[in-house]
Amino acid sequence: MEKEKPNWIISPFNVSAVLSLIANGADGNTLAELQNALGTNEIMMNEINSYYKRMSEELVNLDYTSGLSFSRVAFVNDTVNIYGSYADLSHKMFGTWINRIDYLNPQTLNMLNHSYNVLTNGLFPPLFDQIPEDKMAIYLNMAK
Repeated sequence: MEKEKPNWIISPFNVSAVLSLIANGADGNTLAELQNALGTNEIMMNEINSYYKRMSEELVNLDYTSGLSFSRVAFVNDTVNIYGSYADLSHKMFGTWINRIDYLNPQTLNMLNHSYNVLTNGLFPPLFDQIPEDKMAIYLNMAK
């Protein structure tokens, strides 16, 4: 008997929101590539940010009986420099909390899995077996 495979749904809205959030911290070629991928070359970032803020609010309010909510959190390696203005924009416009963590601390793995468990209401098994030390950030974006 074949082992049952997990089901995943990937939301285009959430993927584009994450890429737009990353674009806010990018410049030069990286910014141009992100804007090209998003199809936002001619749109100012503040307009894009306002769009995602409004859409997130409207999607939640569209059908109050659905109980739809978004949970977004970024766990950033504490070796990466994050400016306060970027963290503020991330929360204000995208509803994303940025947390600086020590990827080398053995308790970090437990904390990440606990956060994932809370975000998913315990519906999924732990996400991480280990934290790749070469990763700069882990972004959890859940619509539930």
